[in-house]
Amino acid sequence: MKPLTALITGSTDGIGQQLALKLAADGHRVLVHGRNPDKLARTLELVRQASTGGEVEGYLADLSTLDGVYALAREVQQKHDKLDVLINNAGVFAGKKQRQANEHNVELTFMLSVLAPYLLTRELEGLLEKSGRGRIINTSSLMHHFAREARKLDFGFVTSFSPWRAYNNSKLYAIWLTRALAREYAGRGARLTVNAYHPGLVKTNIGGSADRKNPMTRLFGRLMDRAAISPQEGAETGYYLAQSSQVAGISGSYFDRKKKAWVSAHGYSQAAVDRLLEYCDTVLHSYRATSGK
Repeated sequence: MKPLTALITGSTDGIGQQLALKLAADGHRVLVHGRNPDKLARTLELVRQASTGGEVEGYLADLSTLDGVYALAREVQQKHDKLDVLINNAGVFAGKKQRQANEHNVELTFMLSVLAPYLLTRELEGLLEKSGRGRIINTSSLMHHFAREARKLDFGFVTSFSPWRAYNNSKLYAIWLTRALAREYAGRGARLTVNAYHPGLVKTNIGGSADRKNPMTRLFGRLMDRAAISPQEGAETGYYLAQSSQVAGISGSYFDRKKKAWVSAHGYSQAAVDRLLEYCDTVLHSYRATSGK
């Protein structure tokens, strides 16, 4: 296989860092992203040590803001004329009872799991198409099976909020987004594939700010302590989707343990997916109108 150029968001720890290490060890060019400069510097050192010849680059951006997503896309566009792999790995489980939103009133869990991947994908589609084999990989979760009230289409979690509903539903919406993009790409003959995957119950710091007083959060924490797999194991399916010839041409699927897996049909309809895309596009249109982007 020819060396790939791969951008991995949220790759300064956990699954993302392991993906960066594995791809670098294979000789691919790895674009490491993080929002903490110290963690980014430490990860760049580790990934460069693991590299067998591919370049390793660092990108600093806060993807909880639309400004941050645009800044990352622009920097990648300025430095590269093509991109082979985009792994939308960054995510958050806030775990707090109060809804948290960015300056555009986008709830942060949804922002990291759905809107940031959507915007980054749209901005980098041109580079991915130039690859001739572009792959987009969205990180979802088994927890999408526990989504509730998705059919209400409250994507901003404005009328009703709980941290677990925000997390589970956002992971479901990430799969909806994956299917919608796959359908679009196939319809216009784009040489792009997009898939989602469940990395497993991985013990990471994604819920570092979670409210440990919440009984559901405590229960999940105990489950993670007993059953969680390592970030190295959690990266396996994402790594497989990034470079395996066995998934070339497969698009719009959800994977678990390197195999296509069953997806919850909760709340799913073409009309619901259209509403999701409409919500995302409305937020982006408003942002562009005020920012001049």
